[in-house]
Amino acid sequence: NIYISRVTPNGAADAAKLQVGDRIVKINGADVTQCSHEEAVALLTANSTGASVTMDLVRELVFPKPAPPPPSNGSSAAHSDASDSPFPVEEITLALDDGSTGQPQQMGLSICGGCDYASHPFGTTEPGVFVSRIVPGGAASRTNLRVGDRILAVNGRDLRQAAHHEAVSALKENRYRFKLRVRHDPPPAGMRTLTIHRVDKTKKLGITITGGVGSPPANPADPTDEGIFVSRLTPGGVFSEDGRIKPGMRLLEVNGRTLLGVSRQEAASILRDLPAEIRVVICDGFPAEPAGKQQPQARPRQDPSRPRLESTTSIDRDEEVENLKGLQAHVVRSLDSDLMDAQHLLQYQQSRQHQQQPT
Repeated sequence: NIYISRVTPNGAADAAKLQVGDRIVKINGADVTQCSHEEAVALLTANSTGASVTMDLVRELVFPKPAPPPPSNGSSAAHSDASDSPFPVEEITLALDDGSTGQPQQMGLSICGGCDYASHPFGTTEPGVFVSRIVPGGAASRTNLRVGDRILAVNGRDLRQAAHHEAVSALKENRYRFKLRVRHDPPPAGMRTLTIHRVDKTKKLGITITGGVGSPPANPADPTDEGIFVSRLTPGGVFSEDGRIKPGMRLLEVNGRTLLGVSRQEAASILRDLPAEIRVVICDGFPAEPAGKQQPQARPRQDPSRPRLESTTSIDRDEEVENLKGLQAHVVRSLDSDLMDAQHLLQYQQSRQHQQQPT
């Protein structure tokens, strides 16, 4: 199935009221329920610039819970937020003028999510705006904020149903103090920071990644997930010998550089530029298939006799070159096969026409 994973603010899709999670059924009358990601993209980009695109969508309806009664005198807004959630809510002040230097400090905070953006791996069952990174030494690092916190409001501005750009705008106001109301949601399952020492700088990392923005979805459980995942580990590589990272795990950050909301090519570039000491933030992703067992296909193909090409990138350049050579050979074989099929069909049609001619 083909799902919408991102809606650009003020774009055509935004104007048409498309939403993250909508499932595309038809594009310009063509059924895409059995199409691959690449085939759907080709249909969407086939029209000339300015031409309209007609889509049939399926949207899951979510009925909101009844609004809680207004708080009584003496009750805080934070308490009303906590009453319908098992997770604590806290008011946090971000002071960008710490008084020690007399100069404004960096906020040191990154966010992800919003009503128009997927926020994996945070809030997968309840969308929102989340803290995705806290920079050491920034103003946020001096507070009780932590990665995975849900931002409910900034300076009294409700962000629970806000779009991503609205949340960014609220945090970029020209002021030195920000009052954040946050809910301390639990971090993603298995989230932890690993430090790996690369003693021999020439040693291969031995890791292949999959997923990312603009690539076919890698998470078989969620087609809107644009995360970066470990696809394969090469025996003898740095990550394989360390033993703590496994295929299927999600990569969140490497040496202070986020891997959330990036393309697979951007993630590969970040991973190829690592020093001797590697600090990687990971969490659980999806169960990997045992070695030697082919993963079940998420959607049927028109020609099941042809293998599905993996959308992966090896971090080690020489191994990636070999992968590209294999891909090139596969494409050539596919084209040859298509040409032979066309020739056989043409011969069959000519034979039928000859048989039907009157003698």
